[in-house]
Amino acid sequence: MKKKSNEEHRANIHAFVNEHKLIFEDEGECGFFRECVGLIGRNGCYVDYNIIDPNDKVLIGPDPKFYDERFEDIAPEDAYHKHDCVAVLGRGEDAIRQLSEWVDGLRKLNVEVVEVLNKPEPDNIRMSPYQLVFKVKEAEMKTEGV
Repeated sequence: MKKKSNEEHRANIHAFVNEHKLIFEDEGECGFFRECVGLIGRNGCYVDYNIIDPNDKVLIGPDPKFYDERFEDIAPEDAYHKHDCVAVLGRGEDAIRQLSEWVDGLRKLNVEVVEVLNKPEPDNIRMSPYQLVFKVKEAEMKTEGV
């Protein structure tokens, strides 16, 4: 199998972000100024998955269907580790390759981007009142003769 070029990986990411109305950030930062590449939503934040409060492992979204262990299976080696967002630590070709392969995994899971309101608590330090989250689309049920 032919190895993809950096340009092919970038094109793969651009196609995905265009489909989901996201932004490909190839010179971003996450955490305390750690260089990364990733997918950003219209709220200016990296898109999350498996929205879990790391302190008590309680789902913070309105629906437990947001958690799917398959997201953990496709996250790359250098995925940002402080919370589950689609950002790969580092910059350059290796980080972009990892993000592109992650995008391939997200496609295979058939994800959609949904908006979730943040908890209205004083300790919520998010700049946005909502977050964008990847969620695996529910399979369409077909009924015959109903």
